[in-house]
Amino acid sequence: MNLKDDIEIRVGLREEYIPMMVEAEQACFSDPWSEAAFRSELLNPYSLYVVAVSNGRVVGYVGGIALYENCDITNVAVIPEMRRRGIAAAMVECFINECASRSVEQILLEVRQSNLPAIRLYESFGFKAYGTRKNYYEKPAEDAVLMVVALC
Repeated sequence: MNLKDDIEIRVGLREEYIPMMVEAEQACFSDPWSEAAFRSELLNPYSLYVVAVSNGRVVGYVGGIALYENCDITNVAVIPEMRRRGIAAAMVECFINECASRSVEQILLEVRQSNLPAIRLYESFGFKAYGTRKNYYEKPAEDAVLMVVALC
């Protein structure tokens, strides 16, 4: 992915990223993850994170749980001022490649039904909608589109 030189895509969650990720969660989501939730991910042997860093600052991340043949993406975020620069696409591509290297066979995710830019992004990587979850999201209440991509 062609990103500016000052943006680096890294695999792995680090302690020093957590405060910046909490800030990003608060800027991106109406029901953000807590610092404790991210800290618990440090201890989870199945967690998988891809983080975008610009000048020492976390500007985006993709997180998931890669358990045997499946991976569930739990969160995808890019801070508002860094959007529309290809960061999300670069992170998703790296995340998919990392899943493939871990012998993951399929990746699943939920996305707000109204989040058409995210849905289009996922579709560009081969994700297909296979159902909905009624009122999955809160603040505001909204259905989730369930999506999956097969890696093999």
